[in-house]
Amino acid sequence: MNKYNEIAIKCDRCSESHSYNIPQKDIDSGLTLNLACLNIKRLLRVSSFRIDFTKNAPFTKSEDRERISTFYGVHDVENKINRKNEINQPKLWLVYDFDQYFEEIINSYIIGSFYPVATSCTTLAERLVNLFIIKMRDLYDQSLLDAQLKKYVHSRNQNLQSFESNMKVLRAWNLLTPNQGSWFKNLLDIRNRAVHFQSAFDPQPDSLKAVQILHKIIDSYFSPFERKDVLRVFEIPGEIWVKEEKLKVKT
Repeated sequence: MNKYNEIAIKCDRCSESHSYNIPQKDIDSGLTLNLACLNIKRLLRVSSFRIDFTKNAPFTKSEDRERISTFYGVHDVENKINRKNEINQPKLWLVYDFDQYFEEIINSYIIGSFYPVATSCTTLAERLVNLFIIKMRDLYDQSLLDAQLKKYVHSRNQNLQSFESNMKVLRAWNLLTPNQGSWFKNLLDIRNRAVHFQSAFDPQPDSLKAVQILHKIIDSYFSPFERKDVLRVFEIPGEIWVKEEKLKVKT
């Protein structure tokens, strides 16, 4: 059986005394021992995020025209520039697969494919809700949900397609503010107008509104600037850290 020796030192880092149990065999072997301060905490730093501030870039009109023509073609370029300017908002997001899909939606709007934009904005919003439920359902006490919602959440791996149930789940988990609930509902209304052949559907205005609403939803969940309740943003230049009090240590 290994014997241990207790070593007590006064820490140069925190000025407190720490005790360490070191195997006698390691002491006898002459190993160099690195004794870390016991008060050091391992915090989480966001290592992957996407920054897009092209809206603030000082392009001349001719440079902008050249860029749009290169990426989206020379046909109807002025209208493409106008549509790009309608939706070109700064983005700072934690990276997940929704980022790629949102860019595809943006490109579709700029080239004038309004119906695909209107419908894909609504489906991407539903995908986000599915992501939240599937990734976080084991983190919340099941007693937060009634029997019907508990079965809805925990009896399937996909196909969480009920809008009302999805909203109830997010609300029970405190993941849905009144504004977010309103935005999801507005996207559902656009989807219904588009999919169910309602005469009220107006492709370009509705697709523009859908993009703008979807951007608000993504910002509200994934923008570090909007989530300063959880994140410490650029307090150290170029770095984003999770606030210590938001970390739940599992024992």
